[in-house]
Amino acid sequence: MNTSLLSSLQLFNLISPALPIGNFAYSQGIEYAIDEQWLKTEEDIYKWIQSVLVHSISHWDLPCIAQMKTAIENNDAHLLKEINFTLLASRETKELWTEDQQVGKALLLLLKNQDIQYDADFLNKPTVALGFALASSHYKMDTHSILMGYCWAWCENQVAASGKIKPLGQTQMQRILQKLMPDIEQAIQIANGLNFETMGNSLPIFALSSSLHQHQYSRLFRS
Repeated sequence: MNTSLLSSLQLFNLISPALPIGNFAYSQGIEYAIDEQWLKTEEDIYKWIQSVLVHSISHWDLPCIAQMKTAIENNDAHLLKEINFTLLASRETKELWTEDQQVGKALLLLLKNQDIQYDADFLNKPTVALGFALASSHYKMDTHSILMGYCWAWCENQVAASGKIKPLGQTQMQRILQKLMPDIEQAIQIANGLNFETMGNSLPIFALSSSLHQHQYSRLFRS
C-alpha cells in the first residue's frame, strides 16, 4: 500500500470515536457550562469550543505534540519525558489531570498492541498528546496531519458531549463542526509559530468550569 495512504488511514483510525480509549466519557467542563446556562445556543457552544481551541490548545497541546514528535525522531528520551510531564503538570484541575492520564494510558496500551515501542515509565503518568506523538512518528505521519487530527478528535468529542447535554440535533452538531474547520487550521498556524519560550496557556473560565464540574450534583460525564 502507498505509504502516504497508509499514514492517512492510520490517522483516521487514531482519531476515530470508535477508538477504545474512553475520551467519550469526559466533557472537560462544557457540561457544567451548559448546565449553568452559560451556553444557551448553538452559537454559544461553537464560541466556547472555538475559544478553547484557538486560545489554549493551539498555544500548548499542539506545540507540545510537535516538540515530542521531534524528540522521538531525535531519540531524545530526556526531552520527551520533560515535555510530557510538563504538559501533564499544566492541567489546571484534578479533573483534567486525571483525564489526561487515564485516556493517555489507554492510548499507550493500545499502541503497544500495535507494536509501537516506548519507555514503560510513561505508563505511570502519560498524556494523550504523548500517544499522538508516538503514533505519528511510528506511522510516519507529517506534523501538520497529526496536529489536525488531534484538533479534530478534540472538537468532535466536545461537540458530541454538547449534543448529549443540550441536546443538539445532528444537523446542529454538523454545523458546529463545519464552522470549526477553519479554526483548526488557524490553531495549527498559531502552534507552528511558537517555541519553548513562547508556548503556554491559561483560560480561567475553562479551568473554573472544570473545577466546578467536579462537584456538580448531577452529570453525564466523568470527573
